[in-house]
Amino acid sequence: MRRRSNVPVPSLKNQVQESWKKGLNVGEIVDELRSNREYFRKKRPILMIKVKKIVKSLNKEEEEEEEGNGSRKKQRLNDSEQRSSDFDILSGTDELEESMIHNSDDDMNFDYTSDGLRASYSNKSRTTHLRVEEKPKKKTEIVQDLGFIPCSGLLLHGPPGCGKTTLAHAIATETGVPFYMLSAPELVSGVSGGSEENIRQLFSKAYRTAPSIIFIDEIDAIGSKRENQHKATNRPDSLDLALRRRFQKEIYIGVPDAKAREEIFSSLTRNLSLESNFDMAKIVRMTYGFVGSDFDLLLMEAGTVALKKSLDSRETESCDSLTKQPLLEEERKKFLLHTTSDFVAALKKVQPCLTREGFSTRPNVTWDDVGGLDHIREEFYHHVIRPIKFPEEYKGVESCLENGFLLYGPPGCGKSLVAMAVANEAGANFIHVKGPDLLSKYVGDTEKNIRELFSRARMSSPCIVFFDEVDSLTTERGEQGAWVVQRPLTQLLVELSGGEERNGVIVIAATNRPDMMDAASKRKGRFGKHFHVPLPNSAQRYSILKSIANKFSVDPSVDLNSIAKRCENLSGADLKSLVDDAVLASLKDKNSTSKRIVKMVHFEQALTNLKNSAHV
Repeated sequence: MRRRSNVPVPSLKNQVQESWKKGLNVGEIVDELRSNREYFRKKRPILMIKVKKIVKSLNKEEEEEEEGNGSRKKQRLNDSEQRSSDFDILSGTDELEESMIHNSDDDMNFDYTSDGLRASYSNKSRTTHLRVEEKPKKKTEIVQDLGFIPCSGLLLHGPPGCGKTTLAHAIATETGVPFYMLSAPELVSGVSGGSEENIRQLFSKAYRTAPSIIFIDEIDAIGSKRENQHKATNRPDSLDLALRRRFQKEIYIGVPDAKAREEIFSSLTRNLSLESNFDMAKIVRMTYGFVGSDFDLLLMEAGTVALKKSLDSRETESCDSLTKQPLLEEERKKFLLHTTSDFVAALKKVQPCLTREGFSTRPNVTWDDVGGLDHIREEFYHHVIRPIKFPEEYKGVESCLENGFLLYGPPGCGKSLVAMAVANEAGANFIHVKGPDLLSKYVGDTEKNIRELFSRARMSSPCIVFFDEVDSLTTERGEQGAWVVQRPLTQLLVELSGGEERNGVIVIAATNRPDMMDAASKRKGRFGKHFHVPLPNSAQRYSILKSIANKFSVDPSVDLNSIAKRCENLSGADLKSLVDDAVLASLKDKNSTSKRIVKMVHFEQALTNLKNSAHV
């Protein structure tokens, strides 16, 4: 057993006094103490506070002893000031540090905007790169009188690019306090214990310059749930609960609505030269699902379009003349002018960041491609297209509109085309989902896929979600094999019935077997509107044939009307197959020098080989 030494250990005050007499400053004294076995485990900030107190008392004693010797006293005080410069700089934060360490319940009479504290911030900013903004003094008397305790932890969450970092910068600028910004991965160190030390140093700096703001971006990279360490996401529910409860307030920053988009666009374009009749309302309507970062990209693309247009107008001049010769004032204004058409052209090159994953390209399908079905078109216009294009007309009556539609009928009759035409005409985001794609062999994954699908749609509303072959997900409960989709069906029903707000999310489903679907999925509030898409009649078949044939070189002598009458009980898919076969037949008769033309004889050949794919 190790024998305990009987040599008395000098008190902390005596050791500090001896070091102070050697001419060491406060920081050097702390380092010397921590080199001893008795104090090497003590945290430096705590030891620093104790040393400062002892130095204060030593200064006071010396002042009293040397009261009769003015010159000597002055020299000693100057020497003390020089040796404790770090103590003087941080003197405004002693009460904060001490209360933090000793958990004191006393009120901290801390002036958030005192001139002395601001001066110390300015001094510290030279070495710690703090952003110090000169702001008017904030009055905190009302807050103190109310006994209000300011929130010390905020969690900003939302989709990428929505302005979380910008908001943090704005808060720091408004309050005018030191602002520490870093990304969470920057705290991670490859050395054991290095990450913890980085976090301690960060908060130590913030405590010394309090009040201050620490902004940690992408905190989910280091704060994910301990049982799910390898699946960190930017969602707040991925954070560890012990960490999440430290944030007293959670602020969700969602996708901006029309009014917010107009304000963002106005703010970003306030320094640009816009044409006098610039149609901002049109740009706002066309930027559904855009967040702040998307608008930045839009402005950059619009500037490129405007510049290219201006250069093309002077294409007769050489490139050297454009770069070397200065522009006249009128020409310069013309170069800098942005028009509505510039932004409309730029929109074709900008894809919202929320739609870059999991979203389908907006289909280039019109009602002319569908052929017929005017009654279905009218219903979709009143329930989907018009409310999306003119939301102000439906304000207050959104609950009266149906947002779930079921298209059923024989295969190949254009159910998918109807959904695509609706999405294209409405100008909404579009997600095309095939029912089996959501199914997973792992328990719970299918329900998770459904939740994420609707969450993605809500964030990018207005959005049309199209379920193809929806009967694979909505098999009636109690049927043989229905247990496979029972839990996914329950989750789908919850999402359809509005477990969360579904404003701006339209769901369209298509099936060949509506009789196999669970009755609960077909009620009002879920798939409440049912539209039968039958086989086309003669007039509709002619319209479909004409729409498809217009894409090819067809001989004027071809009688599409007579062909349509001969295609009884054929679906739209069969008619497309007919035209495709006729085009391929024309290739066999084409000479190397002749132009490809589809003639009546080619349609006759295609008709002989055509089979009916619809089951009626």
